[in-house]
Amino acid sequence: MPILDVNPEGEVALDISMGRAQPARDAPESVFTTMAGGLAPADPRHPRVGRIPARLVLRELRDKIIDGKPGGAFPDAVLRPPNDLEYLIVRFTRIWKPEEEVSAYFPANTVEVGATDPTRHLFTGSLPPHGIIHVPVKAGQVPPKITVKITGPMRWVDGAHPNGPWREIGGTSQFTFSLPGTPHIQMRRRMTDEMAIEPADKTEGPACTYYSLRRTVRALVNNRIAGGRLNFDRSRTSKAVSKLIDDAFGPANSANAKASIVANNRPRTNVKDQPEIRRTHARLWPMIRRCNPSTPPTA
Repeated sequence: MPILDVNPEGEVALDISMGRAQPARDAPESVFTTMAGGLAPADPRHPRVGRIPARLVLRELRDKIIDGKPGGAFPDAVLRPPNDLEYLIVRFTRIWKPEEEVSAYFPANTVEVGATDPTRHLFTGSLPPHGIIHVPVKAGQVPPKITVKITGPMRWVDGAHPNGPWREIGGTSQFTFSLPGTPHIQMRRRMTDEMAIEPADKTEGPACTYYSLRRTVRALVNNRIAGGRLNFDRSRTSKAVSKLIDDAFGPANSANAKASIVANNRPRTNVKDQPEIRRTHARLWPMIRRCNPSTPPTA
């Protein structure tokens, strides 16, 4: 998958990549299809294909490649210094942890990475579904700091925030990260979009305020913690998603917030009497306070 990359200084680089296509964990395939326009699923330009530098893949697999062992003129020229490159990694996730991710909403966003001291452009490209940006730099020229600028419909927060990224409101600011290390950025959809992602359930009884709170809490947990996975498959919450939620809230939080409150499309929608509404409301409200200790949720 060759791509010509022209940076702001007018330098042209030929980028040869491989790709990995996987089902999204936060949305149906139709999101990729709409974004792709008329591109076929097998087309390497399809948004569901996450680019990975071919040089990096070959380096990792070198010992398994025929004629790939050190000493061969061609593999040495491609994969070893002085012609080799190093790759800085910037990780993006929707979940609050820096773990494996596949998001259908990532490719609509563009990432720009620059270096400081001196200032120079390093990378511009769409955010792949797998959320890993590989930034090529010449061997031995890794900058002390990088800047990361994101443009697109999503919002974001530093994944290393000391209070836990899931408690912070997403924004649109540019980041500066010190190296070495692997920067982690948590991506968010707008809460206006997350509030509407669940279909309308059939409800019973005069409990519109409770149902609104239920939808809000589920949207918050889905967007801030579970990375879209809670509401993607509402009726069956996996152990992995439940663990993401419980690990965020902590095993012994004073609010008693935990995954079981919202897992498997809970709390139920067919509440019929005021005592039950009050009991369920009392379980939901502490969860919204845990996510937003002082400010209303917006992203």
